[in-house]
Amino acid sequence: MLWKTINSLHSLTYHEIAPLDRDIRIYHRPPHPETLVDFRIALHSIDRSGLEKALYDVSVPSSPLYGKHLSTEEVKSYTSASPHSLAAVIEWLAEYGITDVQLESTVHDYLTFSAPVHAANDLFDTDFHSFVHIPSGKRAIRTLQYSIPRDLASHINVIHPTTSFDLAKPLSISVSYGKRSSESSNLNSSCADTITPQCLQDLYDIPATPATQPSNRIAVPGMIEYWAQYADLEAFLERLRPDMPSNTTFSVDAIDGGTNPQGPEYAGYEATRSIRLD
Repeated sequence: MLWKTINSLHSLTYHEIAPLDRDIRIYHRPPHPETLVDFRIALHSIDRSGLEKALYDVSVPSSPLYGKHLSTEEVKSYTSASPHSLAAVIEWLAEYGITDVQLESTVHDYLTFSAPVHAANDLFDTDFHSFVHIPSGKRAIRTLQYSIPRDLASHINVIHPTTSFDLAKPLSISVSYGKRSSESSNLNSSCADTITPQCLQDLYDIPATPATQPSNRIAVPGMIEYWAQYADLEAFLERLRPDMPSNTTFSVDAIDGGTNPQGPEYAGYEATRSIRLD
């Protein structure tokens, strides 16, 4: 009752409304009111447009800042939430007795906290349910809509997990290629049926000269159960890039408990393709 009274003092606005996927149903048993849910509140950055400009400046050869890549602290100066946003959201959470709130330590743009289902219902003026993904049987506590105080809408970007139904296992993708334009007539005819690294180099005029800087690194994000496979990369190098060292590999930096399991049952089309192309 206290929480409902608090919410009545705020002018609320819907922040997100999500349709229900055809493969997802409300589970017949509701979540226990005391079940804890881990939440993240992503806050608007101080200067997102400034970050975009800074990235262009270090990436365009004609820029005097070309190659002067941003440090972590410089990135943080653009992406961090403003002190006003942090204070406003933390104060709102405290009104509901949620005081164990952590600020993400890398770029300072989101808050994390845990709350029981009954408190989350009151906080977001909604009803959380247990949903099940029919094909996989996976279950998760989510809602179809939630509200926040109107005066916080300019501070909050998104809240997770609320309306995000990331329950389905990613499916492999079948790709077909149509007839190429006359501009690509100089490509090997086999490229019309199968794309190889050589086809991509020819099509996009990608230099074939290897990089000479041994410290060069490329980061590839992995998410939503897309797992890159070492065995796939080895087979790819053997069949399509014999010019590269056979021991070329990648390392995994796990974030927030992430994993990269190996095996045919975990093969991820998107993740493996990203590793190969990059």
